Amino acid sequence: MGSLCRVGSAETGSGRPRRATGPCGTQIADAIDSLDTTGWHATVADELATIRAGLDEPLRVAVTGRVNAGKSTIVNALLHQRIAATDVSECTKYVTWFRYGVPERVDVVLSDGSRRPVALRPDGRLPDRLGGALGPARIGDELDDRDAEPADPLVDHLEVFLSNSSLESLTLIDTPGIASTDERAGVASRELLALDHDSRSAAARADVLVFVIAGGLQHDDTRFVESFHRHFTGLDSSPFSTVTVLNKVDHLFDRSTHPVGEAGEWCDRMSRQLRNAVAAVVPLVGLLAETADTGALTHTDIEALTLASRTDPRALDRALLSVDRFVRSDLFGATPYQRERLLELLDLTGARMVLEALRDGGSGLAEAVAVIRGRSGVETLRRLIGERVLRHADVLKARAALAGLERLAYRAAPHERTSLLDTVDALQVDPTMHRVRELGALQRLVSGEVVFDGSAHLEIERLFGDGTLAERLGLGSTADHNAIRRAAIAGAQRWRTRASGEPFAGRREVAEIVGRSYELLWQQLSSA
Repeated sequence: MGSLCRVGSAETGSGRPRRATGPCGTQIADAIDSLDTTGWHATVADELATIRAGLDEPLRVAVTGRVNAGKSTIVNALLHQRIAATDVSECTKYVTWFRYGVPERVDVVLSDGSRRPVALRPDGRLPDRLGGALGPARIGDELDDRDAEPADPLVDHLEVFLSNSSLESLTLIDTPGIASTDERAGVASRELLALDHDSRSAAARADVLVFVIAGGLQHDDTRFVESFHRHFTGLDSSPFSTVTVLNKVDHLFDRSTHPVGEAGEWCDRMSRQLRNAVAAVVPLVGLLAETADTGALTHTDIEALTLASRTDPRALDRALLSVDRFVRSDLFGATPYQRERLLELLDLTGARMVLEALRDGGSGLAEAVAVIRGRSGVETLRRLIGERVLRHADVLKARAALAGLERLAYRAAPHERTSLLDTVDALQVDPTMHRVRELGALQRLVSGEVVFDGSAHLEIERLFGDGTLAERLGLGSTADHNAIRRAAIAGAQRWRTRASGEPFAGRREVAEIVGRSYELLWQQLSSA
């Protein structure tokens, strides 16, 4: 029997195999492992193996968006580590996967599957160039790093393994972005969906998309987010699997020291515009998030700003009017290098925030970091990822895998297609997989595609939630087993009746799912 057992478990950088931990992912993994792939075309078998291996990995989160939107800065903030390239360097041209693993290393993965190791920089960041690893492989001659041009056609992506606890629950994918000026990583400027091939492939392999917009909503950003998610991610169009970040909101409000708060109404309006495709739009000052969460700010930096806070307020305000004035200013005795460093870490917005805190009696590095972290918006982003994404990791990965199996089936030969579609059909009616149907129904409610009255909507959200059985059924904590059981069967009967009399197909489908959810709860209680 030709099965996928040999590729059924992904490995971490330490060589320890992972296993799909959630019930939905485990069910799909077992179904794929049981397939007899003898005689299948190698391309189909390889793609099936990729789907299977993805179930054993942490949730894959791809960060994409327009070029210079600050994607890599956000990746660094989420990692609590300054490693992704945020300047114009060779590494910004390649999709980069950040995974948990030891020993820490960077692998250049070539298109033939082979790997070439490259060293991190002494400061722990990705190297500026990959020439030493790629030059001889492409040209066949021994060249030094200065002469070795990157072998673009050979490079598939970079994989960075870090012993970073942030990567134990998710894998981060940093992409070159849209409208890049680089010929290889760039796009056809008039094509809305023309991401470079590597970024598109990475997004298609991701479970969750973080779409980054810088400064403001461009005229086609709304259409791009909706279309990109529909065409290139494995989850079709789901607001639970896409988060939009409005980065660099400090550029929207002149001299504001609370730009994230001021951008709240703007982001609420964008959330309503994009509600069919995104969980929420989060305002962020990515540079401050990176500085606060990577430990980049030092006591020396704070000492320089403390001196500045004690100078003439009017002269200091004039120095903070522009970058050039700040760099040229000698008000507080800092060297030009120190002033440039402060701008690199804080920009003028962050410098104003810290100076404001110091003038109000604040002191010390810890307080300064707390101020810029709190005003950067990163805690809201983390909370959203935790509550709306990681909490649904098993279901999101299962839904992506099912969508991947269906797409693969319609590209496969007839005998392969039959096996794949039979597997998908069996999984979709399995009670374990009902959580996937619930998430789809909830998505339709959140997006406004299906509308019930307020009380019914709240009932569905409560039923599909993660509370206790009593809480999901709308009962108090003192409800006994029989009361809970009666509530479950009553809910099943109520919603089955509603579904049978519902004239609109969308509402009927959701009502049937709700009724089935109540039935499964009743069965669970009865078997208990």
